[in-house]
Amino acid sequence: MSSPAQENFMWMAYDLSSTTNKQVDRSSKVFVHEKRKDVKRVSIAELLSHKVNEGVDNTGNIRTWPSEQILLSYMLSSGVCSQVQRRGAGGDVLPVMCCELGSGMAGLASQGLLACAPVDFERVVVTDGNPLSVKNLQLCIEENKIQQVFAARAQHTDITAELLRWDRNATLREDLQHQFDLVFASDCLFFEEFHEDLAYTIKSLLRRGSGRCLLLQPSRNGSMERFCVIAERHGFIISQSRDFDPKIVRKHEEYVQTRPDYVPDVHFPVLLTLTLATS
Repeated sequence: MSSPAQENFMWMAYDLSSTTNKQVDRSSKVFVHEKRKDVKRVSIAELLSHKVNEGVDNTGNIRTWPSEQILLSYMLSSGVCSQVQRRGAGGDVLPVMCCELGSGMAGLASQGLLACAPVDFERVVVTDGNPLSVKNLQLCIEENKIQQVFAARAQHTDITAELLRWDRNATLREDLQHQFDLVFASDCLFFEEFHEDLAYTIKSLLRRGSGRCLLLQPSRNGSMERFCVIAERHGFIISQSRDFDPKIVRKHEEYVQTRPDYVPDVHFPVLLTLTLATS
């Protein structure tokens, strides 16, 4: 690695070969600078993050959660990136603009998209509400550029890591408002005090008429379903899928029979697809 790992951190290589499909003729790895798994202690700064960072959840600062890898696999295998592409006035297919919310320390889904590049991307904005996460995201992006991880067709993509706090009372920058064909996030619905702000933020980011948002997470005591109620009030049409990935379904069926510690409400990911109702 060109940048040495910081204290209590290590560079991890995530193999993307299992996430690629026939549309992607490239097998790659994404490098992530994340907390070492043998580090059990949590610093005072991490414990107080919820207060210091104006209520921002700190869980993404701890590790890369499995839902992010599953979401990446879905985006590569489902063709969703092609589905959200628009056509210009001359009929030419336009590159996609993406925004990842609650990216944590890794932004694995965004960087994995750029490594495999199933379509052309004009802009990919990787966001989190925690400044520590954003700083680490910038480090990961730069390292993956240096290691030439991103596909050739993504070499001219504008990729940035930015601080973005979900706030229903805030106005997004003009270059973010209704600019994105695809918005996505994983494991971001557990803390229900953020639901109203998240729904507002997604609505503000999505391109009018064609934008799509993907959210992947377990139900977790009904928190996902309660978010759906709020999102519908904001004008979203929502579809839920529990069979979006046959491999996940098979694992779920196996674990129900063989693993006493497996709790579907906590562990089984559900895919939400949000689009805005057209008036």
